[in-house]
Amino acid sequence: PLSDPPKVDELERVEAFVKGILDPLRDSLRAMNPASLIGTSGTLLNLHAMTRLKTFDFLENVSYENLRKLYRELAALSITERNKRKGLDTKRADMILHGFIVLLAVMKMANIKTLSVCDKGLREGLLYDFVDKNRKMLQIEDEIEDIRRRSVMTLLHTCRADKLHAEQTAKLSLQIFD
Repeated sequence: PLSDPPKVDELERVEAFVKGILDPLRDSLRAMNPASLIGTSGTLLNLHAMTRLKTFDFLENVSYENLRKLYRELAALSITERNKRKGLDTKRADMILHGFIVLLAVMKMANIKTLSVCDKGLREGLLYDFVDKNRKMLQIEDEIEDIRRRSVMTLLHTCRADKLHAEQTAKLSLQIFD
């Protein structure tokens, strides 16, 4: 835990720890040559909001320099003082500096000049991706209540079989059986 407000040497230790974790990724990050960083999560949304409110710059991107200035300001404040900052969720006041340290380290390491945020998190992205990839299967589940028929239709879809041909084959098979 950090002192309140944190001491410079404490923050330097956290920064060094984060840098040590990220160092193995440096070459890969730089090879990608990213122009900007798109972040998700409450921490990044809070940092983005605070920076924009402070600079009165309501463009989508926030610069590394403006983020760095805000970090230095917040690092000098106690948790109580940080709680008074507009744009900061009070539940994040104790950990916001840690998130800031990680963000700034990634941006510096990859030479990224701007941050954009997305108000959707990874969970939402995974859910949207699942729905997109499984739309037909989900539709089958919704439309067909009989679990046996649904299993057959799911197999039909999975095998990419011709539905009309399969239905005709089933119809003829039942006629033969009868």
